[in-house]
Amino acid sequence: MIRFSPSPATAALPGPPQAVPSAQAPSVGPPGTYHYAASPLPPRPSSRNGISTAENEAVRQLSGGRVNLHALNASVTQVAASDSRLAAVGARSYAQGRNALISAEADRGHELWHLAQQAMGQVRADTVIGDQPVNTHEGLEREADHMGSAIARASAE
Repeated sequence: MIRFSPSPATAALPGPPQAVPSAQAPSVGPPGTYHYAASPLPPRPSSRNGISTAENEAVRQLSGGRVNLHALNASVTQVAASDSRLAAVGARSYAQGRNALISAEADRGHELWHLAQQAMGQVRADTVIGDQPVNTHEGLEREADHMGSAIARASAE
C-alpha cells in the first residue's frame, strides 16, 4: 500500500486545492478564419537513409503492405564501383539484411526489392563467396528485376 503524505508546504494550506484561472485565450478573428502557428516539428524528409519516400511507398504497395523500408530502418548507400565490399563478392551492387550498397544508379530498384525480399523472409544463403553468405536463386533475381523496374517507374512519377 502506498500512503500519501502531504509536503510541509501543502500541509498548511486550508481546504481542498483551488482551481487557478488560466490566461484568457487569444482571439482567433472572425468566425471561419484560422491562423496557424508554424509547426515545431521538422519537415518530413523526402528520403530516409538513402531511400526516397516514393521508393518506400512503391515497395510498400508492391509488397501488399508487408514491407515498409523506412520503418525497418533500411538503408541504401551509393558507393564507388571499386568498393572493396562489392569486390569481395564480385558484385556491382548488393543488398544484405537491411542495407544495400549500390555502385550503379540503374540497380536501385532491383536492390530495393532485394531488401523487401529479405524483410519478407524469402532469402536464404545457398553459397558463400568471399566469406560472405550469398543467395544465387535465379527466381529471386528475376523477381527483383521485374519489381525493381516497377519501383523505378513508380518513384519517377
